[in-house]
Amino acid sequence: MGEWESPGGISMVRACRCWQVGVVVSVVASAGCRPPKGKPAAPASAGVIRLVDGAQAAGIRWSMDPCRSGRKYLPETNSGGGGFIDYNQDGRLDVLLINGSPLPGYKGAAPHHALYRNNGDGTFTDVASASGLPVGSKEYLMGASAGDFDNDGWPDLYFTAVGKDRLFRNERGRFVDVTQPAGLGDPLWASSAAWLDYDHDGNLDLFVANYVEWSTETDRPCGTDKEPQYCPPYQYRGAPPTLYRNRGNGTFEDVSAKSGVRGNPSKTLSATPCDANGDGWTDLFLANDTDPDVLLINRGDGTFSDESVPMGVAVGSDGRATGSMGVDIATPFNDGRVTIAVGNFIGQGMSFFTRLPGESGGLALYENLKREAGLADPTLPMSTFGLVFSDLDLDGGLDIAALNGNLDENLAVGQRRESYRQLPLILRSRGDRTFADVAAGAGLTEPLLGRGLAVGDYDDDGRQDLLAFQNEGPPRLWHNESTGGGAWLGVRLEGTRSPRDGTGAVVTLSGKGWEQSRVATTSRSYLATNDPRVHFGLGAVKPERLVIRWSSGTVDTIPDPPVNGYLRIVEGKGVARP
Repeated sequence: MGEWESPGGISMVRACRCWQVGVVVSVVASAGCRPPKGKPAAPASAGVIRLVDGAQAAGIRWSMDPCRSGRKYLPETNSGGGGFIDYNQDGRLDVLLINGSPLPGYKGAAPHHALYRNNGDGTFTDVASASGLPVGSKEYLMGASAGDFDNDGWPDLYFTAVGKDRLFRNERGRFVDVTQPAGLGDPLWASSAAWLDYDHDGNLDLFVANYVEWSTETDRPCGTDKEPQYCPPYQYRGAPPTLYRNRGNGTFEDVSAKSGVRGNPSKTLSATPCDANGDGWTDLFLANDTDPDVLLINRGDGTFSDESVPMGVAVGSDGRATGSMGVDIATPFNDGRVTIAVGNFIGQGMSFFTRLPGESGGLALYENLKREAGLADPTLPMSTFGLVFSDLDLDGGLDIAALNGNLDENLAVGQRRESYRQLPLILRSRGDRTFADVAAGAGLTEPLLGRGLAVGDYDDDGRQDLLAFQNEGPPRLWHNESTGGGAWLGVRLEGTRSPRDGTGAVVTLSGKGWEQSRVATTSRSYLATNDPRVHFGLGAVKPERLVIRWSSGTVDTIPDPPVNGYLRIVEGKGVARP
């Protein structure tokens, strides 16, 4: 495994073809202006972050079984996903839990998936069978993405898998498999999927991020007879992504080739929508495992181009590709500038690509500010899969939650055996563009075999909760019991000309000298689907304006929005009754 090693850590990569150009971009970006160091990006707060696992007390008894065969099949170590979805539209977030399926050599009991309905009293009931979702499956399911592809007001589910993916249409709380009639069912190893309206026609299109070309027949042995290991991804060819255009009649067209996304076989683990250059069109950031990351810029004419190298987000700060896994994208410094946070493999540290000041549109320059932000040291010894931005203490500054876990119990770096289970990180915003790990003080002291991480306010108290998945073992439902924070505002979107669930809308909340911006999407983190509502923590500041820029081009402005509650905004009509 010597090829995994590099000075100061692990690169797990042969990225020589991109090394030189990556360094050039880094130098150019560094030569530009750094972020202003004026007043703090968020108001100071005496709030204390506190997270308490309530899964068992809530009645969630499920446990993830990766179906280990003893043969070190690669999907066994990558799985562990699910998320939050209000499947029955009662206003309460439910919990989706996804398992793998038996692989050759597995001798355990057949595992099952679960859908836990939120009872509204702090407890949940498994209703997977009654809901029509598969309790078990022959496909090795990885994750899911929720989106209302038929604009009927009910969130549908697309499951990614090693093998045929599956689309379930939500028919008023009961799911029906419509994969075949919809023209879907990507046969490759799909890690994640993202719903987006890339052509602004009001219908949700589907981007499927594929990982590597793998099967049980082509699986390669790694390690030794005494200590076998899961092979690193560079042992396999990358699988190309797929983009499906929604025709608006319940069927999809594969436009991967003509849109320009097909030529990016990059071992993608996460695909996250964003507006990276501020031109109003939804772009896609692809976190690639041991290959350079890809930033697909939407040209607005139905095509995308990879601009990751000129924009400075293709490689790590050392000019090498990283083992990228989970991603989230936000404006953490309250100045309107987009930051792309990427969870990486042990020895690399989190990437924290922050857009440099400049005009919107065209190409934008990004710089990796992980060291300046204080993120390099706490994330260096971690393999970060799940990753989300969330203002956990409601002080007005976005914090970062990172879920970590190793790939193999036999993994060694040089002469050092790496920890298999790893501590989660809660990187609290200090309000001065830096972060500090407060996980221990928040109550997260148990090492986990972390994979997917979802964020959502399941009890509607304004404090976002976290749903943490393990590669093996029970999930954690971390109830947010933080104290001492400030006000908050949540936004539920309802499109009329745009997608019904508001996906792709850019929501901006601003006041005197500050601005927070979010892109409405459920596709964040790793193998996770998230709360579709947009959430803002405010601290002590007063919002003066809420602006929603819908993907159709419609702009709704709400002056002096009320705080400490969820607003329902209907496109073109403004605030509506809940």
